[in-house]
Amino acid sequence: KLLVEDGEYTITASASNTFIAAFGSSNNFGFHQGYGIQAVTLDGGSVATPTTPPPTAAPVPTNPPTTLAPFNAPTNPPGAETLQLSGDLQGSTLSYQFTFDDPNTGGKDSITVTYTAPVTAWVGVGASTSGLMLGSDAVIGIPSTGQVKKYSLSSKSLDGVSLMSDEKQTLVNTAITQANGMTTLTYTKILVEDGEVPINRVGDNLFIAALGSSNTLGFHAVRGSFSLSGKVIERDNSLWVAHGIIAYIAWGIACPMAILAGLFRKYIPGAGMWYEIHRGLQSFVLLLTIISVAIAIAALNKETPSNLSASHFSPDFADGHRTIGLVVLIFAIFQIGGGVLRPHLPESSAGNDDDDKGDSSEEKSTARKVWEVLHRLFGVGLLILSWIQIDLGIFWYHEIFDNGNTQPTSSIFYTVVGIFGFLILMGVALRVVKG
Repeated sequence: KLLVEDGEYTITASASNTFIAAFGSSNNFGFHQGYGIQAVTLDGGSVATPTTPPPTAAPVPTNPPTTLAPFNAPTNPPGAETLQLSGDLQGSTLSYQFTFDDPNTGGKDSITVTYTAPVTAWVGVGASTSGLMLGSDAVIGIPSTGQVKKYSLSSKSLDGVSLMSDEKQTLVNTAITQANGMTTLTYTKILVEDGEVPINRVGDNLFIAALGSSNTLGFHAVRGSFSLSGKVIERDNSLWVAHGIIAYIAWGIACPMAILAGLFRKYIPGAGMWYEIHRGLQSFVLLLTIISVAIAIAALNKETPSNLSASHFSPDFADGHRTIGLVVLIFAIFQIGGGVLRPHLPESSAGNDDDDKGDSSEEKSTARKVWEVLHRLFGVGLLILSWIQIDLGIFWYHEIFDNGNTQPTSSIFYTVVGIFGFLILMGVALRVVKG
C-alpha cells in the first residue's frame, strides 16, 4: 500500500503509527469476532522492484452463480439494541447486546457496548444508580494512549476519577477508535461484579456518558444520563425546589428565630411569651423537616427505575447530603423530645409547673442545670449542621439543574445566615455579660 494517498490516513515511516485489526467468525464478511488497536513503528528501508508473476488461467467454476446478492456491512452485531441519544448527548449513539454465559468472560453474563460520539476526544460511559457522576462506574477510552479501562467516580474533580485496580480490569474486546470526527468506544463487561454498579439483564438500567475536549483525559465538555430503554434522564426539579424551600424556611428562618426568642426573652413582652414563641417555632421546624424529607424521598422514588434502589439515605451521593438529612431529622426529633421531657423548674409561689415561662428564685436541680447546657449546645450544633446541609443542597441542586451556577441563591443564603449568626452571637454575649 502507498504510504500517502488522497482521502486516506497517512502512514509515516520511521515513526509510530496506530493500526487496527479485526477478524471474523467465518469466511463470509460480517461482524467481527475480535478486534484491537496497536501502535506500530515502521522502519524505513529500500524497496525492491516488484515482479509480475506469469499469468495463470482463471479456474472455471463448475456451478457458477447467475447473480450475486449485494452485500450490506452490518454496523452492529445481530440482536443489538441501538439508542439515538438526545439532550446534551445529541448526536451520540449507543448500541448494546447482552450475552448469557459468555465464554469470553469466563461463562458469566455480559454486555457488549459500542458508544459513538461526535467528538475527537476521550469518551466514557458506564452504569449508574442515580444518573449522577458520583457513585457511578465508568469505562473510559483515552485515544492518546489507546487504553480502555474501568474507573470509579467518587468526586467531581479529576482526582475523584480513580482507575480501578488491576484485578478489577476484567473488560474484554476493548477498543477506542476515531474516524471522520467521531470517536467510538467498544467493550464487553461482566454484568455483576463485586464493588461495582450491577447491570440488570432483566429490566431497565441507568447509564451515564461524558465527552472530553481532547484525546487526553481531563474535565468533561459534555455529560448526560439515560436509560437503556432509550429514555434520556431529564430530572424534574419541581419536587426538589419544594424540598429546598421548605428546608430553608425551617432551618434558615424558623429555627434561628426560635433560638433568638430564648436568648432575648427579657425583651419580649408578656409573661412566658418567649417560651410560647420558642416552642411553637421549634415544633414548626420539626413539622417542616418531616415534610421536606418526605418530598425528597418522593423525588428520588420518581427518578429511580423500579428495579433499582433509590438509596434514599446513602452517604455515597452528593457529599453525604442524603445521610446528613436523615441525621438532622433524627436529632431534631431528639431535641424536641428532650424539650418535652425536660426536668422542670422548682414550683413557683403560685404552685404551677409553667415556670419555664419565667424565672424562678428557687435553686434549680442538677438535672435541670445539665439539661439546660446540653439543650442549648445541642440546639446550636444542630442549627450549624442544618446550615451545612442547606449549603450542600444549594450546591448540588444547581450542579444538576443549572450547570453549577449557584448565584444568586448562595448569596441570599449566606446573607441571611450571616445576619442570624451575628444576632445569635450577640444574644449569647449579652447573657454571658449579665450572668
